[in-house]
Amino acid sequence: MVLINNYAKKISSFIKYKDNEITFPWGAITDLRQIGQGGSGLVYSGKYNDNDVILKFFYKNSSSNDFERFKNEYFNIQLLENAEKTHLASYINFDSIEIEDDLFFLYIMKRYKSTLKDYVLVYTGDKSELCEKVLYFLLKSLKQIHSKDIIHRDLKPENILVDCNDKFYLSDFGIAKYCDNSMTKVGDRLANYKFSAPEQSEKGTPITKSADIFALGQLIFWLLEGHTYAGTLDIDEYENNLIKPLLIKCLKYNVEERFQSIEEIEEFIEAEKRRLARIESMHQSELIYEKRLEANRLFTDLIRHSYPNSHSHISVIESEAYFNRVLTDLNAFINKYIGRIDIWYSTGWSNQILKNINYDVESNIVQLMLKDLNLVLEFSLEQIWLYADVSDYTSLYILKIKNLEPYEINDKKTYYKSIVNGEIEVDTNDIRSGYLELGETNGVIRVDTHIDFERYNGEDQYIAIGPLFLGAVYHRNEDFLHDLQDVDLTEEVVKGFIKNIRSHKLEIV
Repeated sequence: MVLINNYAKKISSFIKYKDNEITFPWGAITDLRQIGQGGSGLVYSGKYNDNDVILKFFYKNSSSNDFERFKNEYFNIQLLENAEKTHLASYINFDSIEIEDDLFFLYIMKRYKSTLKDYVLVYTGDKSELCEKVLYFLLKSLKQIHSKDIIHRDLKPENILVDCNDKFYLSDFGIAKYCDNSMTKVGDRLANYKFSAPEQSEKGTPITKSADIFALGQLIFWLLEGHTYAGTLDIDEYENNLIKPLLIKCLKYNVEERFQSIEEIEEFIEAEKRRLARIESMHQSELIYEKRLEANRLFTDLIRHSYPNSHSHISVIESEAYFNRVLTDLNAFINKYIGRIDIWYSTGWSNQILKNINYDVESNIVQLMLKDLNLVLEFSLEQIWLYADVSDYTSLYILKIKNLEPYEINDKKTYYKSIVNGEIEVDTNDIRSGYLELGETNGVIRVDTHIDFERYNGEDQYIAIGPLFLGAVYHRNEDFLHDLQDVDLTEEVVKGFIKNIRSHKLEIV
């Protein structure tokens, strides 16, 4: 490109002569510093009322198509309402200056921190997050201009500006056109060939909004890969599963195969999100189901290990020595898988998570420490019914219990006692207020800590133990377990119970 009368030098000399300041009827731009030069213009930074601004001068023959594009860069945006350009760069004024009988046009815009091209070079955050942020910025900004039938046609990293709050703005509308009135003639060089759609370099081919959509795809690909897409490349899978199918369609060579509007992209994204959410939901359900199956499998293996004869055989044990072995193994299992597998007890009416289980052989007393209640439930033991099923789900671990005599505290009988502050044994009812009365002489103390004990005194005689989704404990089988409380267990009764709980299979949630 041949410059006319060395206009660039004339503008820069004029600015130096004016001490880096240009005065207009509406005010002065000060601290002018040249920061760039292109084929048809000079770019200066400056100050207007302490605000950072950019001045872009046009110094070619004003009858050229380049001048039309130069004007369009300003007026295409100014014609939009303020609400329609919230994602577009802020253009302040269009003016001219006369230097030695030559008229030079210029526009003034807000100065931004950097371009996307420079921003990426120093960006240290997550690339996927940046990609998503730029994508939604492009969707919003292009939707604004496309709604007014403006096609940008020159989307590239240099034309996306970034402010001090890391917010993006679309700029450089020099070759933007209205859909019904092109300012670009056949044969003109359009945009940056690396980011522009193929049809923009083909003579006589109409340019549609889909050209901007192709460039959108190129920008996202460039952010992810560091270079633009060539049609021979395969598009990788990305952390965001939306990106690959989006890029594939945005970057189609044939215009008709691309998205035709931003609204179509938005609809695609929402539909794809719903599809991926369904897949993820199914995946999570399968993972949860697998965890439940694994818990049942491990618990069934515990039963086999504790009492091998229980494998595929309904077994009942009544020996205190066996009680000790089986319950000791159960307690070890609870502690081994704490935080991973919760072990519950259930009577059909009530259930709780177990934190610990202790068995005293001499007294034949079982203590169940409940996880969420800070409560120890005590009872005597008559039998333990065990069954390790090949399906795991219908394995059984059932305790037949007997009520104990109440505690005797201060010559009073009670089924509820508490150990207060680690040392004082009292009736639980005496600490309901949070304080403990010690008598006229000793006064009152605050109950800082306490562990509650309850001697079981209910009518239920069977407690089922296992993971929450083991058949005997599973909430859908509570009625079957409750019905057992009124009968004496026999092998036939247990077989009937197993048959009942099999009718409520564990399902994928």
